[in-house]
Amino acid sequence: MTTLPFLVEPGTLASLHSATDTSGAPVLRTAGGASYSVVRDVPIFVNFDTESDAEPDVQHRAAEFEQMYRSLKEPWKYSGRMAEVLRHEFVATLAPEICPEPSWVLDLGCSVGQLSALLGKHFPRIASLDVSATAVWKAQEYCKTVANDGKATEFAFVVGSATELPFAAESFSLVVASDGLFGWELSESAQQQVVSEIVRVLKPGGAAIFTDYLGHKKFDRLLRLIDESPLRRERVEYLHDRLWYQMESWFHLVQESAVAKAILRNRPLALGLRRVAELWGAGASKHICVVARKQV
Repeated sequence: MTTLPFLVEPGTLASLHSATDTSGAPVLRTAGGASYSVVRDVPIFVNFDTESDAEPDVQHRAAEFEQMYRSLKEPWKYSGRMAEVLRHEFVATLAPEICPEPSWVLDLGCSVGQLSALLGKHFPRIASLDVSATAVWKAQEYCKTVANDGKATEFAFVVGSATELPFAAESFSLVVASDGLFGWELSESAQQQVVSEIVRVLKPGGAAIFTDYLGHKKFDRLLRLIDESPLRRERVEYLHDRLWYQMESWFHLVQESAVAKAILRNRPLALGLRRVAELWGAGASKHICVVARKQV
C-alpha cells in the first residue's frame, strides 16, 4: 500500500498515526483516541451502517451506493458504454494539459477505478476516494490489473466522504470530480460543502476538473456553483454526447442482449455520433466539463 503522507481525521483534521487494535489489525488513530480501520490496505473513514453526524442526504446516498456496489459488479457500466469510455479518456487527456507537473492527483468518487487507471498513465501519484468501501476495493483490484505503459504509478485508495475529505490542506495539485456534484444527488448545501473541500485540499494554483451529466438547459447549475466558490473558472468543454445517449435509450429494454452490448461498445459509431453532434454545439451535449483553478 502507498501510505498518503497527508491523511487526517475528517472534520477535525487531527493528525493520524498507524497502530493496531486489540486483535492486531491495523488502524489509524488520533492523539485523542479516535480510531479508523484499515481493511485490505485501505483506510476507512466512513461507516454508514451506524449513527453518523453526516447530513441525512449524504448518509442516505452513501448507504445506497454501498449497497449498489455490493449487489452489482459495475452499477453504471462505464466500461460497456462507449460514451462513458470516451468521457473518461477526454478527462484523462485534458488533465495533463492543465496540470503538467503535479504532486498528487485526487480522483474524487473513483467508482471501480476506470478513470483512476487512465490518470495513472499520465501522472505518477493517484489518490482514489469513494464513499463506498466495495467500490474502492474494486478500484484497487482494477488498477492492479491495468498496464500503465511501463510507468511506476503510485496508487493510494481511501474510503471517505467528499463532504469531509480526510486530507490536509493543500495536498493536491489536481482534483478530478467526475460525474459527482449532481450525479451524487446531494443537496445544494452538500454540493457547496464538496466544492469548499476541493478548494481546501488544492494547492495554490492547483486545478479542479468537474464533469456532470446535466443537459444543456441545466449546465448553468454547475457553472453557478463553481463561480460562487473561490475557484476561478478558466475553461468549459462540451462533450457532444446527446445523440449517443438518445441512441442508448432505444436499447433500454434489450440492453443485456449481445447486439445491444456490441452497439453500445462501438467506438466508431460513438465517434461518428459525436462529430454530428458537434454541429449543434452545447445543445447536443449531455455532459459538461469545467476546469477551475485555485488562486495563488
